[in-house]
Amino acid sequence: AQVDQFMIPVPFDHEDDALEKSLDMRKLAMEHLKHGGVIVLFPSGKVANSETFFGDAVEAPWNPFTAKMVFRSGAQVVPIFFQGQNSRYYQIAAQVSATLRQSLLLFEIKHALNKPQRPIVGDVISIDEIEPWKSNPRGFVAWLRDRTLGLKP
Repeated sequence: AQVDQFMIPVPFDHEDDALEKSLDMRKLAMEHLKHGGVIVLFPSGKVANSETFFGDAVEAPWNPFTAKMVFRSGAQVVPIFFQGQNSRYYQIAAQVSATLRQSLLLFEIKHALNKPQRPIVGDVISIDEIEPWKSNPRGFVAWLRDRTLGLKP
């Protein structure tokens, strides 16, 4: 209940009303930005996972909605890179079932609590840097993804 005021619910793809919930989420996010708020999101729409049972986690391509939200709101962007990956159980579950993968997220969060997290915060990306990308949302998110992943030490 304490974090409810800071969270916008994101629907899971397998939910019957996922599209409707997704549109509601986008509307809330845009309203929040319009009033000077900050949005933190996973631009790929999911947590990175390995492509095989035993591989390293890989960040999925980013959703162009991220670009549209940035363009429409006029927001600046602060790229943040989180090091590490979820457990091998999570990586294997991701190969078996999206539902199983999602069900393990709470386990992964609990496992990470009270452990040091060392996100790497990049430089603010100004509106002037964003402006040239307005006609190319997919190009922008690919560029932003590369810039964010480039923060990895």
